[in-house]
Amino acid sequence: MAGSVQQKLFEAAFDLNLSAVKRHLKAGASIKKGDKDGCDTLYNAISSMGQNDNPATAPKQKQLVEFLITSGADVEKRYKFLSGWTPLMLAASSGRMGALEALISAGAHIEAPDDYEYTPLMRAAMNGHAEVVKLLLEKGADVQKKVGKNDPLKLAREGKKEDSGQTGADFDKTIALLERAGARGGAPEKAIAKGKKSMPDPAGTSKTLKAMEISFVPHKVPPLLAALCNYWDKSPEFFAGSFEIDAGQFASAKAWFKENEAGWSQVRIFGIDGIHSLYGVWFRDGKASDSAPIIYLGGEGEGTTVMASTWEEFLAILASNQEWEPNDRKFFDPEANNEEQNAVFCEWLKEKLGVLPAKNPGALMAKAKKQDADFQEWLAKVKQI
Repeated sequence: MAGSVQQKLFEAAFDLNLSAVKRHLKAGASIKKGDKDGCDTLYNAISSMGQNDNPATAPKQKQLVEFLITSGADVEKRYKFLSGWTPLMLAASSGRMGALEALISAGAHIEAPDDYEYTPLMRAAMNGHAEVVKLLLEKGADVQKKVGKNDPLKLAREGKKEDSGQTGADFDKTIALLERAGARGGAPEKAIAKGKKSMPDPAGTSKTLKAMEISFVPHKVPPLLAALCNYWDKSPEFFAGSFEIDAGQFASAKAWFKENEAGWSQVRIFGIDGIHSLYGVWFRDGKASDSAPIIYLGGEGEGTTVMASTWEEFLAILASNQEWEPNDRKFFDPEANNEEQNAVFCEWLKEKLGVLPAKNPGALMAKAKKQDADFQEWLAKVKQI
């Protein structure tokens, strides 16, 4: 009987039938309980197809979602089968304005990323939901957020190319909103010229460095990584293939190690690339952060290895910007070597940190692999736990 009442609650929420929802709750159904896939009442209310055919149902959906929230629905729940989407991500991606307004008013985190590090703004942009994009921007969503080479504006432009006439999509308005909000687009040469006039100072504490310091607790951020964080914030251009600095990869590290604490607890992630491979520090044998080896965790299951023994060598490898294939796996996309950005980066490295590009990055990595030959053995053990 309870199962039947619970299912009726889900159906009533999907139909945006508030009175029926209240009736089934009184009969013993639970707001927080989900089905076999984890889909709860809030999920069904947001997933309602009514808005696709009739946007006028938005107030009705907003009223229902507000009721569910005040009745105990979890606004920060992660739906595993949807790659870690939150209710707000679901609303943003689907163009459900009524639900979105209710969730934001309730304090739902507008930057909460999914398992692929995409934000609600990015998901809304790729689907052309202009009104959602407008509201998220008004609430302070990060228009500069990048995942690999993708930012909200780029995703919207790509979405327009692939648009098959989906209901509710307005890519032209979405793109215009993002452009006005300052989404990075256009020629990279302007940013490069700016970088040449005033190269970032390795001192200071940038936004990225502050986030990195939190991510590295209880360890300290290595001095050269701190300098790189400051560089990235002032010159956020790809300077080595699709490599970028990103402190917000805690969830990705846990997922990479399949939630095994013995693995992710000994690694701190500081970078990512276009195929969602992770760059991290391996805190083996209690080593200090500035002397711990730098590792590469392949995003497609290949190429995982020790990359460098010191930060000087790691920066030299990045600066080399060459095509080379450790374990038959290219670290850098040969179609995105970003020669001009790399030249600015190399100039900064030499002038500010005294580091030169590696002439043979493969040899440096071979040396690192030899020095930390027990990495693969350690990796095999933590993955078996």
